[in-house]
Order: sequence, then C-alpha cells, then structure tokens
Amino acid sequence: QDWDPTQMHLEVNYRCPSKILNSVIPSINKNVDRFPKDLRSSREGGDLRHGYFGNQAAMSTALLEGVVEDQQANHSVVVLCRVNSDGFLPALALAKRGIKFSLSSDRMTFDSVLGRLALAIPSLLTRTSGLKVSTALKDLVYFNERSQVDMLLRRCKANGQHFWELDPEDLAHSVPELSRHLFAIMKGISDVPEMEAVRFLYDYYIQQYAGSNNSYAESAMGILSAVRGLLDMGAYSDLQEFQTELEDL
Repeated sequence: QDWDPTQMHLEVNYRCPSKILNSVIPSINKNVDRFPKDLRSSREGGDLRHGYFGNQAAMSTALLEGVVEDQQANHSVVVLCRVNSDGFLPALALAKRGIKFSLSSDRMTFDSVLGRLALAIPSLLTRTSGLKVSTALKDLVYFNERSQVDMLLRRCKANGQHFWELDPEDLAHSVPELSRHLFAIMKGISDVPEMEAVRFLYDYYIQQYAGSNNSYAESAMGILSAVRGLLDMGAYSDLQEFQTELEDL
C-alpha cells in the first residue's frame, strides 16, 4: 500500500513446448494458493509421453531408455525434476549405465548432508561405531537428544559390543528416545536375509520423514527413496557389493 506496487504475471513458459505444458496445466490449476494466471508456452509442439510406474526404480529404468534413445538420435537431453532431490535416482541410473552427465545441484549427489546419510544407513548392520554409524543414528533423534548417540557409541566401543547386543532394559533406561527406534528396527531386521534388512532400514528412515511437511523432509525422502530404488534395480548378492557400488557412484 505504501509503494503502490504493480503485479506482473510471469505467464510465458520458455522451458516446455505447448504439448508438454498444456498437459500439466489442469494439475497446476488445482493449486488454489497460486496467483491466477494464464500459462502459455513460448513455442508450439513437443512430443508428450507419459506413464504410470509402480516404483521409482521402474520409472528410472523407463527414463533411462528414453535418454539412450534420444542420445542415439544425436539429441541433447535435459532431465527436469519437480525438486532437485527427485533427480537422485535418475542420476544413479545414468551413472550405472556409464552415461556422462552434469548436475544442476549437489542435492543430486552423495556429497551432501542427506547424501552422506544415505551412505551411512547400511553401516548400522556392519559396524559398531564410527562416523557413519553416528550419522545414521543421530538422524533418528532430535538435535538436543543426539548426546544419547555419542554416549551409546562410546560405551559400545569400550565394551567391544554392538548396540544390537545390549540389554533392552538398559537401552530403554540410558537412551530412551533412541531406544524406541532401535527396538523398532531390531524387530524389522530380525530373522530376515541381509538384503531384506537393508531394504527395511531405508523404508524405516523414509517413513520417519513422511509425516513432515517441509523442504528438508521432502529432499530426504527423495534421496532415500532413490537409494531404496537402487536396491530394486540391481541384483546384489550381498550388502558389501551394494555398499561398494554406492561408494563407486
């Protein structure tokens, strides 16, 4: 009111041709909080293909086939994602196929806070202490409760024990908030094959973020779901093979 501002509508989309843009406008219009405007493309045409996939792995496989097809036709290819973290699994799929590409954000790499978490989670099955174990466990509790993790790992290191081997009552008393997660994880991974235990771990972490409505949680779910999808894409004989491929990627 003080400055009498003028509202300018950014209605021309320069990224997508008309057939692509027009197909998603009905979905965009369902956002009742957006400023009303008439979106239009800067150019006509486009080849619209769409599909339904049961999981991220199937989606990335289909996307990869499309990229290879376009490359063979000497086309330049850009993969657009709703948010940067949604590009994580396509990036992994391209890397596995040996296709060179560049990234617009480090949120699609393991060189980030969430990327390092994704790498750290399997260590809960193989290590008793260390940075990766600490990273994975601290993600399960609030910031002011992370001293519980440090205390637990110091004790395990001093006693030469794995935290899965500690007395449940002792755990519940000494690290109450963390123990709630440890008990749930122990129940999920008991008496199952190694790779099923890894899948359960990723599913558990994804579920912890599912109820949070913020951009960090959305990115976390995207990256963790991507690595979970990688498990479904590859026929890994054991956990070591899977971890080695993660490190290589």
